[in-house]
Amino acid sequence: MQFILDSQNEKKGSQFQDTFHGCYDYHSNRYMLSSWIWCSGLAIRALVSEWDRTSRSAYRKSAIRCGKKLLQLQHDNGAFTVRWDFPRNSPTGIQKWEAPNDSAFIAANGLLPLYRVTGESRYLDGAKDVAAWILDEGMRSNGQLGIGRSNEWDFSWLYVDAGFTTDLFYRLYEIDGEERWRDACERFVKWFVDNLYDGNGSFKKTWYADGEDDRSSYTRGQGWALDGLISAYQLLHNDQLRDIIEEVAMWVVDRQCDNGSWLYATDNSHNGEDNKATPLLAYELLRAEKVLDDATFLPTVRTAIQWCEDAQHYSDRGGYGGIRAWNIEGTIVGNRNTTTAFLYGNAYYILAKNGYLTAVG
Repeated sequence: MQFILDSQNEKKGSQFQDTFHGCYDYHSNRYMLSSWIWCSGLAIRALVSEWDRTSRSAYRKSAIRCGKKLLQLQHDNGAFTVRWDFPRNSPTGIQKWEAPNDSAFIAANGLLPLYRVTGESRYLDGAKDVAAWILDEGMRSNGQLGIGRSNEWDFSWLYVDAGFTTDLFYRLYEIDGEERWRDACERFVKWFVDNLYDGNGSFKKTWYADGEDDRSSYTRGQGWALDGLISAYQLLHNDQLRDIIEEVAMWVVDRQCDNGSWLYATDNSHNGEDNKATPLLAYELLRAEKVLDDATFLPTVRTAIQWCEDAQHYSDRGGYGGIRAWNIEGTIVGNRNTTTAFLYGNAYYILAKNGYLTAVG
């Protein structure tokens, strides 16, 4: 938890003050990716989880500070600018992402947990505004999601992380029972499965309208798919979804490394051990275990959690407690050879560890 607390942006005057940095770079010894505010949603959820468990006031204060800031950053139409990128081909040098999936991630993991523990309706209203924006602008009638970049919509491709959008619809339906959330979940998950599932236990990394779909060996993508499938199943109770959850869960279990980690890509060991995928998959396997009533996943979860704990960095130089590893994802900080720790990796570790302890009694 110390890594998460230390990741909070304390820079006065920053538009991202009180949200969380997305990662720590152990080469330059600094927190980075301050504009990736979508990660802050899961940080709040981990803080609330520990607040529930320990009643420690520091977790409560940190979560509420971030939640208040997120509401300030939310647009009038309900969307979030979830991150700022700096692509070489952008005419302005900067690209703002208003992505439905990542906005839903903020709402489901950040705003709704704060609504639960504070009872303040502004958090629920913010989450509903996100969902309404998705239905009004970001989703076609067939359930396909788009990507918003610099105020322009693109429906020509979709990344597998869109899967976790269903979690917001599921959680809102649990609160207010509005049929529009159930309908949106049903339409989207059908499109998602029809267009990204390969039929053999894994999901493609990216769908393209021209048919040039990306590979299915992208490990972390299976966690994002499971997240959405499980939430959709909990709402819809569709047997086909249950079968796919089981197929994907077994695909994941079969590809765990002997040391408990998962590789960034299962077909390329040179891409490194994935310190984002490993805690994410541990958490999603716990959720799958409940859906499938299959405790055989628990040893896999236990070894994944142990790998995360063995990989944690303990030094007074910075990044204390981060799940540190090298993989190709580290290039997002501008250095291919650095080791990094990611905010949402640590957050998923907390959720997985607490979930595992509950499961084993």
